[in-house]
Amino acid sequence: MNKLLKYFFVFMLTFSLVLTSAFAAKKKEADTKESEEVVETTGESEKPTFYYFRRTGCSHCADLLSYLGANYKKYSSKVNIVVYDYYEGKNNVLVEDVLEALNIDPNELGFPFYVIGSSYDMGFAEAYADSFDSFVNSAIATNQKDVVGELLKKNKYSDLVKTDVYEAMDKEGIEYDKDSDSASNDNVIIIAIFAGVIVLFGSLIFFSKRK
Repeated sequence: MNKLLKYFFVFMLTFSLVLTSAFAAKKKEADTKESEEVVETTGESEKPTFYYFRRTGCSHCADLLSYLGANYKKYSSKVNIVVYDYYEGKNNVLVEDVLEALNIDPNELGFPFYVIGSSYDMGFAEAYADSFDSFVNSAIATNQKDVVGELLKKNKYSDLVKTDVYEAMDKEGIEYDKDSDSASNDNVIIIAIFAGVIVLFGSLIFFSKRK
């Protein structure tokens, strides 16, 4: 019986290692494909920038922050995300210049306000997440001139305060797990397989000793 257990253990260990390698190769292939899609979509290796203008205390701004945080890996693979709070530093001056550059009536400004290239939109609700996805993908696909980036190159903004998504979530008091969206289902499956092997092997040892 002990000899049988040794053979079984070697078989299961080999099987688990092979399966783990297969999942790792699959994940690497998926990551490579995603990276190639980004390059193909933008027409260049450098990702465009997603400029996110928000206001502290704005519920819709907080909703978008939560959505971006929960889907950070998805969006950060496509765009560089930069967050500006309208009320911090001279961020309001930048917003005013962006409105002028995009021919937007200041009276029509609403938050959240976000820009990719020369495309912009306002507002957010998770129920309309598909519409937000379409905006991002469409703006990337058209490879537009970076309007906000061109303004920033003028170096006329001496007191801008920019953050990233997670810093903005901290300021807004939104709880998050920064590593949650990086965990893949493949890893869960691998862990489950190893746990199953260990339990099965332990059970065989237990019953063999009882005999």
